[in-house]
Amino acid sequence: MRNLKRIFTALAFAFLCAWQAPARIGIGAQAGINLGEPDFIFFSATVKSTKSPWAFSLDADIGSMQFALNADDWFIHKDLAYPLSGFVFWGISGTLQIKDDFHIGTGARLGAGLSLLLFGHLEIYAQGAWNPSLGIECSDEIRLMLRPLCFPVSSGARFYF
Repeated sequence: MRNLKRIFTALAFAFLCAWQAPARIGIGAQAGINLGEPDFIFFSATVKSTKSPWAFSLDADIGSMQFALNADDWFIHKDLAYPLSGFVFWGISGTLQIKDDFHIGTGARLGAGLSLLLFGHLEIYAQGAWNPSLGIECSDEIRLMLRPLCFPVSSGARFYF
């Protein structure tokens, strides 16, 4: 009985230490194209933690001076055939364009993708999303902006430290 208590205590301690282990942070870049309205090509900085299902990206299209901040929750992330996995996500986005017609908007995201983890540190992925948005545009006058057909598709890589 005394040995059982020691084993249980050791297992509980090991579990607590593993739970408190620092998360690995993945930092990377991606490139993509929006296959809807508006039509643009973007480059992004991206970050994801191994302890959280959330992935964040900051997209930029320098030509139109359009920027988007995305937060995606990978609520399904399953191994398909190691090291290949698939993921499904929902998220939110915020956009800002400061050249030509000024606009600011927000939207919901729903998407899926494939991820390949190489050498335990390098993640290569491709994803697509439906990202309808709502906001305001200002050119000659202020008007409502509704973009239901926004489909960003991107691929990139993250290195986990």
